[in-house]
Amino acid sequence: MQKKGLSAKLGNFLQHKENYDSIIMNPPFSGGQAKIHILHALELLNKGGRGASIVPAREIMKGQPLRRWIDSMKNVELLGDTKLTFPGEKKSVSAAIIGFTK
Repeated sequence: MQKKGLSAKLGNFLQHKENYDSIIMNPPFSGGQAKIHILHALELLNKGGRGASIVPAREIMKGQPLRRWIDSMKNVELLGDTKLTFPGEKKSVSAAIIGFTK
């Protein structure tokens, strides 16, 4: 990625304080962490910045708190869904992709 002028920052995302033009993230799938991470990302984005996050599909089903919040926000949208298989895992996980702008 460095050859293309991109860099990745690893670590606890909620401890990041820098501002960014774009954020792509994969927050923990447990404990309702997706919304907490997306809210933090929105704080860190520069004006006009864009981000995307993978979230558990179960959290964006109609009536779920995260889905209601997404539907209420003008700058957050559901982009699609997919199946993910993590290294070493035999079963796949249903996930959704959330896009957001500042």
